[in-house]
Amino acid sequence: MILQFRARRRTRRRESDNGGGRFDVRSGGVMSEDSQGLAAIGAEAARFRAGFRTAVLATVGADGEPEASYAPYIADADGRFFICVSGLARHTRNLAQTARADLLFIQDEAAAANPFARVRLSYACRAEPVARESAEWSGVMDRFEREFGNIVAVLRALPDFRVFRLAPQTGRYVRGFGQAYRLEGAALSEARPAPPRAPG
Repeated sequence: MILQFRARRRTRRRESDNGGGRFDVRSGGVMSEDSQGLAAIGAEAARFRAGFRTAVLATVGADGEPEASYAPYIADADGRFFICVSGLARHTRNLAQTARADLLFIQDEAAAANPFARVRLSYACRAEPVARESAEWSGVMDRFEREFGNIVAVLRALPDFRVFRLAPQTGRYVRGFGQAYRLEGAALSEARPAPPRAPG
């Protein structure tokens, strides 16, 4: 009994706070956090994303050159994003070449108490072109027109504009200092405490 108590006390000393869950150095993983609290954080991340009509778009070309841009988007029930971008833009060429993109949604500076701790949500995505004039393309463009108005009818008629489907592979939601969460599960809607990243 005394040995068990001492073991538990040593374990508590070796746990470090991770801002949502605790990191257990014995197993190298994050200890489970209250499931109700995690569900609320997952829902909070979804509400945060729903407040944006555009996303910061990060791409990389076949030559390794990065590009930061942005694009209006729509999302479907499966958590996939769709963007309509000009074929003349470098980010469009990058998407076609490497099929990779990151999306970032970040709190407005004016609303942030600390510029070093702005709330942010990011997704690493696989980029897939949607065939022009396909049923999926038509449905996506119809939704774009309902969301963004008459300008989409103009873009729809321009032959260089392309639609890409961005399928998230991983997600990360950061609420502030020491409050980082991985997004997992269906449509990356389930939050899990993220272990501290190794330095370097």
